[in-house]
Amino acid sequence: MQKQYLWVLAGALAISMGTPRQATAAAPAVPGAPAGWVHEDIGGPGAAGDAKVAGSGPTAVWTVSGSGADIQNSADQFHYAYTPLTGDGGITARILSQKAGEPTWTKTGVMLRESNAAGARMMIIAFTSNAGLEGGAREDTDGGWSSPGANGVGRHTLDAGPIWLRVQHKGTDFSLLSSEDGSSWKLWGHKTIAMDVSKPILAGLAVTSHQDGDLANATFDTVSVDNNVIVPPPTLPALQVFPGPGAVLLTYGGAADAVGYNIYRRLATDTPDKAVLANAKDKPNPYTWFIDDNGGAGLTNGTALVYQVKAVVKDASGNLVESSASEPAAGTPQLPINGRFIAYDIGTANPGSVTVDANNMLTIKASGADIWQQSDGGTYLVAPVAGDYTVSAKLMSKPAVDAKADAVYAKVGVIIREGLGQGAPYSYLFASANRPDEVLNEFRKEILNSGGNQGGVAGTSLDATKFPLWLKLTKTGNTIAAFQSFDGTSYTAVGDPVDFTNLTDVTYAGIAATAHNEGGYVTGQIDASSFKIE
Repeated sequence: MQKQYLWVLAGALAISMGTPRQATAAAPAVPGAPAGWVHEDIGGPGAAGDAKVAGSGPTAVWTVSGSGADIQNSADQFHYAYTPLTGDGGITARILSQKAGEPTWTKTGVMLRESNAAGARMMIIAFTSNAGLEGGAREDTDGGWSSPGANGVGRHTLDAGPIWLRVQHKGTDFSLLSSEDGSSWKLWGHKTIAMDVSKPILAGLAVTSHQDGDLANATFDTVSVDNNVIVPPPTLPALQVFPGPGAVLLTYGGAADAVGYNIYRRLATDTPDKAVLANAKDKPNPYTWFIDDNGGAGLTNGTALVYQVKAVVKDASGNLVESSASEPAAGTPQLPINGRFIAYDIGTANPGSVTVDANNMLTIKASGADIWQQSDGGTYLVAPVAGDYTVSAKLMSKPAVDAKADAVYAKVGVIIREGLGQGAPYSYLFASANRPDEVLNEFRKEILNSGGNQGGVAGTSLDATKFPLWLKLTKTGNTIAAFQSFDGTSYTAVGDPVDFTNLTDVTYAGIAATAHNEGGYVTGQIDASSFKIE
């Protein structure tokens, strides 16, 4: 498997098979495993675990069974199959199956551990029986357990196929990664742990049933211990694309040790292998933002594009190599609509569209998972506005959905948003596809790390004959009020005005739409002459 995202650190690629610290003479070799692998129960679980390997090479299937109360708190109980790791690097394995001992918190994962003592310093990323991925670290010997950021997240079952997990370190900087394909890696978390990495540490496969006395069983393949360190893609925040006339602005998070970033562009209709480098060749962009104007020639307005970013780092020989790619993000450079509004795809890799026909009918088509909770996905046609104002639009008919969109929660309406980030505060007044036919005023008052400080209120019930429908939001200082009308003259308040916390002076106002299902599309039609900011 090609791994262009790896850089090789100083030291030989071959793993030193020195004697692990505190290994006991009773720790037997793992049958069928490469030389240097042993297995044992850690922390005295109530039922003896086991490990064995069938086959050879990357396709060899490793079977590990383990009992124990947990891998957590100040001491662990589990079964461990491991080998010494000398120098920087880590362990990767693909989890094929898990038969739980306890229905929620059985853990199957990969670990780096200072010794085989129950309270040893360690770092693990584990797939649980029904609580998503969980990362864990013990920073001090016999000390407490802490989360590196990978708690109860990710998919909860293996129904979608096996999942790759990796734990690695560079010096005392330890990190956790996962992958759906063994090539594109996602960083789940990292911590500094003061292990004595001048000596071999223990890299291995861990299983705990979380129900001491009962055994859990797991199988793995693609098991490797190496001196590589994967450079995770930039993820804080995710890549975002903000289009303008003949150009787009990209923003993305930084990656540790990056000397710059390569930006790749392709047509939305092209496969990823057709992507071309948007920045100058052999000159990685040094910033966590980039303006793509096609080298000064300009991009074609109205052409949907997809971008990905790769961090560029130096390997041990000083050569420049790339990280794995960021998640894709879409954008369509365009001339302003109605003189000031630009369409943005935010939080979705499926490009939306906004058109105005000869009859002055504005059509917005959007994908996206939702505009709600912590992180939004949809298409916005908005403009920056300073101070106080009113934004309004006349929705001509009920939002229409395709077969992949959510026929109940897909929505189109007017929005005021503090910024273009996925988690920005907003007030959103919309009509849903079928919720049933009602107007809703939803809001997020602050940038969120959870689902709190957010809410919504229903407006007047509608039916299919109650269109066209006028929607209006009014901003006065830090307060936004919502209104609806059936004639464009007599407006009714939708809920109470919402007080926000120190809104920026410049906010974004316009139209927003989301299919409430990534890959599906919702379509809304608006009288373009009614769409205005006053």
